Amino acid sequence: MYVVRKNNTDIEVFDKIILATGAWLPQVLEPLGWKVDVRGQKGQLAVLQTDNQKNGSLPVLIPTGEIDILPVGKGTYYVGASHENEKGYDLHPDKEVINQLIRGGTEILTSLQNATLIGEKVGTRAYTSDFSPFFGFLPNSTSVFVASGLGSSGLTTGPYIGFQLALLAQGKPSELSLEEYDPGIYLKNMNNNIGGNKND
Repeated sequence: MYVVRKNNTDIEVFDKIILATGAWLPQVLEPLGWKVDVRGQKGQLAVLQTDNQKNGSLPVLIPTGEIDILPVGKGTYYVGASHENEKGYDLHPDKEVINQLIRGGTEILTSLQNATLIGEKVGTRAYTSDFSPFFGFLPNSTSVFVASGLGSSGLTTGPYIGFQLALLAQGKPSELSLEEYDPGIYLKNMNNNIGGNKND
């Protein structure tokens, strides 16, 4: 049983907890004695507007390289995204990076050449030192689950990983091999009396 305090006053009690805090997993677990091999990666994308109002049924383009093109309907396209390892949690748009994304996008989809930039999106994604994701049980626990390191695949694989965590939390088997995504590779307990045990 876990007691979670919200806003320093409200308290809720849970039998199981899922920690899926992306690039902030180290900040959540380090006060509890865990060293976490996860860092933030800055990602930016350009929001472009075209005259093609019926683009919502077009497929997502994911060619080789950084550039992906996502038609989202009503003539709008997302073009991105950058992978900036050294700027992790910086959420300021960078015009140079945005312009590079637009140039790359128009090389792939020439109909974007007359598009208008109507916005930028900036976020922080989580990645590990070997760029592999992980999910499953917090080491030495049967009731705390963790997931992180999905990087730019989070938008597509994140919901599926969330479903696997929901299965585990219900005591059901995951559809994916837990050994292949073992959190124990990326989490090290720096204080052996913290983190629970197999009987928690």
